Amino acid sequence: MADSRVALDFTRIRNEIHNETQLALLEDFVQTINTQGAVVIKNVGLDDDTIQQAFSWTRLLFDLDGSTKEGCQHPAEPLPHRGYSAIGQERSGGNAFNYKESFDFGPAHDNLYPNIWPQQTPHSNFCPSEFRAFMERLFLNLHDVQLTILKALEEYLVVKGRLCAMHNLMQNEIRLLHYPSVPNAVLSNPKKAVRFGEHTDFGTITILLQNQPGGLQFQNYAGEWHEINSSPTDLVILFGDTLQRWTNDRLWAGKHRVVSPIARQDELETGERYSIAYFCKPNRDQSVGSLPEFMAHGDSTRYEDLTAEEYNQRQMRNLYG
Repeated sequence: MADSRVALDFTRIRNEIHNETQLALLEDFVQTINTQGAVVIKNVGLDDDTIQQAFSWTRLLFDLDGSTKEGCQHPAEPLPHRGYSAIGQERSGGNAFNYKESFDFGPAHDNLYPNIWPQQTPHSNFCPSEFRAFMERLFLNLHDVQLTILKALEEYLVVKGRLCAMHNLMQNEIRLLHYPSVPNAVLSNPKKAVRFGEHTDFGTITILLQNQPGGLQFQNYAGEWHEINSSPTDLVILFGDTLQRWTNDRLWAGKHRVVSPIARQDELETGERYSIAYFCKPNRDQSVGSLPEFMAHGDSTRYEDLTAEEYNQRQMRNLYG
């Protein structure tokens, strides 16, 4: 099994086609996520320059003044899950105050949930049209990465073409996140305040980028929390609730949280942190109940039959309700 803290070179999985070496690498990839909560990968088709630009735009966005960010604010109700969410607007990990701000968007053309983009303001170097154009390209870039990972999972599960078909409408989402530096003393009681409380993601897989190591923790199979440190150009991959439901607990959603970095817990402040999450989600009318073709032979169904949209709405009410 791979070390979840060391980047796995995905080129080897893509190049070793239909042989024992590829199957061993796929087993390593999947079981690292299953037992450690996530795996770090590199060389999966997203170039370093695009990643650096993504973080530059993310910083520029969150540096905007409050009134500009409020102009593209996430609605008060859970859906549509679009636009800017202020510090403390969400609740995860119980009712603790969340010290993070975020910006959510989906595909460029979504009639059900259109995107909410920031507008130009005087005396700002931020160009909304350039920001939007870049983020729409980033969405497509990460969709290509998604396809690479889904095809690898199809090989592992022996369901060629099935996963990609269930995601062919591109109803995925990107979340830009900013964690401001806060006093460590504020986070001393996680029941009252956290950076991002423990949770699993709703979708099939999550592709996560973080600009600096420290603070992102995953729960392993034994229930222990451990920190995953990746470079800004590495990708952290985890499974979501949908994949766990489809496979009837054969594959596990990675429970994770963001806390004060271990290396800074003796300091006064946590330091600032940015991350970018791409949520691979199935088509909204796709069932997220247990699916026989993904289950171990002889298993009985553990998850009810409801659509991805129904499940998403239920989970979003918990987050924003």
